[in-house]
Amino acid sequence: MVQTGEEHIALSDVDDSFDLRLALELGAVQLTMGRLSGAQLADFRQLADATAAFVTGKRFTDVARYVQANHAFHLFLIEASGNTPLITLYKQLAVQDYIGRALREDIEIVGDIVQQHRDLVSAFEYGDINAAREVIARHAIHSKATMSRALGNKSASSAPAPAPQPEPARCPFSAMAELPPYSHEMNWPQELQPFKVVDDGSQGDPYEHYRWMRENAPVLRCQSATSDVWFLSRYDDVWQAIRNPKLFSSEVVSPPPLTFLTLFDAPGHTRLRKVAQPSFMPLAIEPFAAEIERRAEALIDALIAKGGGDVVEDFAIPLSIATISAMIDVPDEDEEKMKFWSDETFSYFGRLARNAPGTGTDEQSAMAFFAYLKEAMERLYLSNSQSIGGHIARMWKEGLLSEKEAKELCAFVFIAGHDTTTILVANAFRMFAEQPHLVSRIRQNEADAERFVEEVARYRGTVQRVSRMTTEETTVAGVTLPKGAVVRLLLSSANRDSRKFADGDTFNIDRDTSGHLGFGNGIHKCLGQPLAKLETLITTRLIARKVADIALDPAHPVEYVRGNNLTNSGPAHLYVQLSRFKS
Repeated sequence: MVQTGEEHIALSDVDDSFDLRLALELGAVQLTMGRLSGAQLADFRQLADATAAFVTGKRFTDVARYVQANHAFHLFLIEASGNTPLITLYKQLAVQDYIGRALREDIEIVGDIVQQHRDLVSAFEYGDINAAREVIARHAIHSKATMSRALGNKSASSAPAPAPQPEPARCPFSAMAELPPYSHEMNWPQELQPFKVVDDGSQGDPYEHYRWMRENAPVLRCQSATSDVWFLSRYDDVWQAIRNPKLFSSEVVSPPPLTFLTLFDAPGHTRLRKVAQPSFMPLAIEPFAAEIERRAEALIDALIAKGGGDVVEDFAIPLSIATISAMIDVPDEDEEKMKFWSDETFSYFGRLARNAPGTGTDEQSAMAFFAYLKEAMERLYLSNSQSIGGHIARMWKEGLLSEKEAKELCAFVFIAGHDTTTILVANAFRMFAEQPHLVSRIRQNEADAERFVEEVARYRGTVQRVSRMTTEETTVAGVTLPKGAVVRLLLSSANRDSRKFADGDTFNIDRDTSGHLGFGNGIHKCLGQPLAKLETLITTRLIARKVADIALDPAHPVEYVRGNNLTNSGPAHLYVQLSRFKS
């Protein structure tokens, strides 16, 4: 497991060495997560990107330089730990030597190891320790597999090449695959209407549709007014697509009509995300925790005092709007119109980018929202505000963003900062109402609150679906998607797939939720995730401390967001009955 200098490399030694690197890097993650400065994260990102210069597709273009760049990337996290014994042991590993001696340009790489470097940095930018561990473990598996190929090819290089075999005869029309039937042409169960591109109210709580689709039509073709839309519902298919932005592009509309991060691929996405992301990192939002808790406690006390109510209108929305308004630094008295404008702007986004029906007033409202935000940023720039709004304003005034980009990015941040939170918080109330025994469990063991929040995100995700467009013809689950196909990745369906999560349609806070897609994944992982989780965690703990009994109100069935909103189908209204816990 340490460098020996011997010529022969045994595969068992390589595996042992890579396993030890894995163990040391997992330790470094534990020591460094949430502690890297903005400058360190920028350096880490630069080192990850540097390895890409020496890889094209599944081949190395310059092994020697790749080995150097790869070593610098892996060493960064180890040295950032500041743990001298760990650093010393890591530097004794033979990994770099093995890689340099075994790899060649003709070796096919297993997995997208460069993307994994970038994913690890993203996990640190989000403060997501589980994602970091998962990336490192997967990276180790793929690295060992690539080395195994290299060593196997090296030992076999002297063997005579096998004689070429004649290609079997093929039907000349085999490539002309017949398109599958449309959703409305399929034999759906009697209790389910055919799945539609835009919900008309028939699929507000879509999980029964998802369950049927996963088993009967994992690649579902739907008809829309402008083009076919394909829905992927199984975990592995969704995971592969969301992690492959080169094949499944986010630029469904080109050029993107609005400066919303979900509409951009790299490098535009990278440039814009670097502006917005620092303000949503755990260290940046921590100063708001006390005020979030104060507001949440006042709201839940009011709910308890009247025996319950609509947790969307009476709790989740006012909490999330107040929080993101404070982070952007807009006056309290403007919160109500900001909420209206943001909803209208989301509808405007859906109409421009997703062919959704509009409200009739969405463009006018969006323009008013952008004008308001421009005026607010002018004020924040002059006052040197340290808020998100002030930060974006400085990027604009310093020429790093255009005026259009600054206004629209600020609007996107507002929407991302409250929409995700509203859905997650409301669904936390719902899960407590459906499984009230969890209230007392978390009251007795507050550490379970974090497990509860992660399972809510998996079971009733904040982002139901994301849109992509294929850049080349590709096959998914045996179905050929043409180049330029509009594809919707059903994240919330993937999260219920029992192939990934055992008994996936059951809510269970004791399960391992690693890899869930409740906040998306890859380069477009939800910007507002840390804020949504913080607000929901605070809410969860308050419910456990203050609520004795909680149940859904039978007089008010759950109403779902529908129609214009193509991304989320969370509750529009969710009434609960609750009473105060008396210790």
